[in-house]
Amino acid sequence: MASLVSHPDEVKVVSKRFGKGATDIDRYLELDGYKAVQKALGMQPDVIFNLVKDSGLRGRAALDSTRG
Repeated sequence: MASLVSHPDEVKVVSKRFGKGATDIDRYLELDGYKAVQKALGMQPDVIFNLVKDSGLRGRAALDSTRG
């Protein structure tokens, strides 16, 4: 199995809440869970699309978003 290579600027957002009781939804919200979703829900779809497009975000392997 191939190992994944981390980028030096990578921030592991999911794991930063491990061990802090984030399995409870109220605690997860206290730890700023879903902040990005809340922000996105207040934005127009075209703004979100352009932010993702301008970010240069790319998929991996067969899901690479730069393909056709």
